[in-house]
Parts: sequence; C-alpha cells; structure tokens
Amino acid sequence: MNKILLIGVGVLLLGTSGTFGFLYFTSKSAPVEPAIAAATAPPPPPEVFYFDVKPEFIVNFGEELGMQFLMVDVSIASLDEKVSEVLEKNVPQVRNDLLMLFSSQAKEHLYTDQGKSTLRTLASEAVTEVLKQHYPDGEISDLYFTRFVMQ
Repeated sequence: MNKILLIGVGVLLLGTSGTFGFLYFTSKSAPVEPAIAAATAPPPPPEVFYFDVKPEFIVNFGEELGMQFLMVDVSIASLDEKVSEVLEKNVPQVRNDLLMLFSSQAKEHLYTDQGKSTLRTLASEAVTEVLKQHYPDGEISDLYFTRFVMQ
C-alpha cells in the first residue's frame, strides 16, 4: 500500500512539474510596441569630445631651495565637437594663458586637494575665456589634470 501511495505521489509530482515546465518555456511575453519601448528607454548619454593640450606643461617655481617644478597634463572635455577644433586652432593662446596661470601659483597651495581643485577651476575659466573669444557659443564641460607632478 505504501508503494502504491509513493508511486502515486511521484506521478502527481512529475505531472505537475512537467505542466509548469511546459507553460514556462512555451509562454511568451506580450510584444512591446516600438513607440512604447522608445518612450521608456533612457536617452543615450551625450557624446563627449576630449582635447588634450600637448605637450605637457612644465613650470618652474623658482624657489630658493633648488629647482622645483610642476608638470601638468591637461585634457578638456566638451559636448560640442567644434570646441576641439577651435581649441586646436588656438593652442598657442590656450597654452600661454595656462602657463601664466600655473606659474603664478604658490606651490604650498598645490600640495592640498583643495588647492588642486581651485587650480583646476581657474584653468577651466582661463580656457573658457579663450574659447569665448573665438567661438562665443562654445562651452567646455570639464577640464581634467591627467598628470600632476610636483618636485
């Protein structure tokens, strides 16, 4: 009697799992209309264009404790591809303004994160000023120090 009961329960379990398995693998979700799919999809992130100011900047501090210098690589980000073209045409002016800015810094301030952040903001403003002279509608989205060495 126990064997018959065990076999019956086994057959019942197999039948139930087979039915659920069949329904799971054969059921399809309702197709989403393209207009609804497009409305619910997040917009793609905007394309960012980078302009690397080359060569790197090397500035002497001229302190009495020997030759001390700052070496900085700068990359400029913009959402407008034309900004890179305008900066490329005006590299001498951009480099001049950044060199003057970097060389006017007190090295004690550049040892702190706050000092580096302030310098980054000032550099961004200097590049924006040059950009506005040649392309009034242009905007940079950010300026990055990709290398920052003090010695």
